[in-house]
Amino acid sequence: MNEAWLDGEFCGLEDVALPLNSAAVRYGQVVFDAARVVVDDVGVARTLGVDHHLERFRASCGALGFELPWSNEELKRVACEIVRRNAPSAIAGLRWFAWARAASFGAREAPSVCVFLVSLAGYAPDRPLAVGVSSACRSATGDLPRRIKATSHYVAARWVALQAADDAVDEWIFRNEWGRLTESARSSLVLLSEGALVAPPVSEGVLPGITRAFLQALTERFGPVPWRQRPLAADALQRCDGALLCSSSLGIALVGSADGVPLAAGAPLQEIIRLYDDAVHGRLDGIGDWVELVEPGPKS
Repeated sequence: MNEAWLDGEFCGLEDVALPLNSAAVRYGQVVFDAARVVVDDVGVARTLGVDHHLERFRASCGALGFELPWSNEELKRVACEIVRRNAPSAIAGLRWFAWARAASFGAREAPSVCVFLVSLAGYAPDRPLAVGVSSACRSATGDLPRRIKATSHYVAARWVALQAADDAVDEWIFRNEWGRLTESARSSLVLLSEGALVAPPVSEGVLPGITRAFLQALTERFGPVPWRQRPLAADALQRCDGALLCSSSLGIALVGSADGVPLAAGAPLQEIIRLYDDAVHGRLDGIGDWVELVEPGPKS
């Protein structure tokens, strides 16, 4: 997967570089978005919610003063071509990146834009995940709203995770300044609690995840339980009937334990995972607005 698109031209991914003196490197002025590409047995690649990803990408760019010179339709066509040229044979990640080229902190010129594909092999272990609740606070009201998908968010998340380094933990769940559970560094948290799937509202300091929204749409349309949004108390993981983590790169994964305590994997969680799998593989009718079909052909 070494073919990329940079500022209107196709190139090798290894040829894409950020100048050390750019505001992207010096001040972290980089935004991105990511979609999951699933390939079926006959080579059809499907990407979930491309339009939603591109709307969020454009909104993130605008929040940092980037004026994209490419329309969403153009960026979608580029994404389809990148998938076709790289012809993935397994799950992959589609990436749109934009960064400031100028050295000046306050420059408002058009950013560089790159679209590429990465392998998601090994992104997470092939088993229910072990999570831990971090003792550190990750503020919901900090300087940069979580709706802006900027790489700088992940620096702070990595710092917190390193402080609580534990080889037995796959993902750390953060708490906000009110002591309530929010999300992990890379995924949205959803609990099965009191007969419903429950997720914290965006106001708690979580990314408005596209996979999470898709999970909500599946739940509201097909069941098996209602969908609720409400703040999650610090001990919600210990009191729930099961938990999921979800993101565009991860897909949906069961949480097997929290702080070393095993969690249940009830039938409603198994059913929602099955619905998600059917949807992304094109086996579920009536949600075409969520699934974009990309058919890879021979490489150019």
